[in-house]
Amino acid sequence: YGLLVHSCDDLFAPGGERLIASLEAIRQRGHARKIGASVYRASQIDRLLDRFPVDIVQLPLNVLDQRLVLSGHLTALKRAGIEIHARSVFLQGLLLMAPAELPESLAPLRPALEELARTAAAAGTTPVRLALSFIRRTSEIDACIVGVTSPGELTEIVTCFNRSGDADVDFSALAVDDETLVDPSRWRQVRTD
Repeated sequence: YGLLVHSCDDLFAPGGERLIASLEAIRQRGHARKIGASVYRASQIDRLLDRFPVDIVQLPLNVLDQRLVLSGHLTALKRAGIEIHARSVFLQGLLLMAPAELPESLAPLRPALEELARTAAAAGTTPVRLALSFIRRTSEIDACIVGVTSPGELTEIVTCFNRSGDADVDFSALAVDDETLVDPSRWRQVRTD
């Protein structure tokens, strides 16, 4: 269905034009219906939209990491007719952890996780369902990619996602604006001092 470049920065490196030409040839031969790239930041989306005709963009999005919603990039992608796949929906599983279980290097996220837990409890739901409700209520999202560690987790996620009715929550109040906390590729840079 779709063939995506894992790191969109490869498209901007020397020879990137050949990579996109290869992707387009694969699409033209019918080996993939759509081509695209995985992005991490708004600046990558801007460069991608300026330089290459992609059909799909895979991007990080979750109840704490709302950067691409707030910046207007999801709207821009939709206007360009690009299919959007959300990943990191549970922030590498962090959203499902008890705040006390956070690794010390991510302790600055503890207040956000505590607020998420309070919000879920007040809404009469679970953090899993709350996280999925955020994705379901983000109208620009076409697909949701999740990781699981057991069949039971997969069953719970599918059940929660397919339930009708989303949590009635002001999700914008849960957004964390510190990119070093919500972007797993930058977690090594998090300081606790």
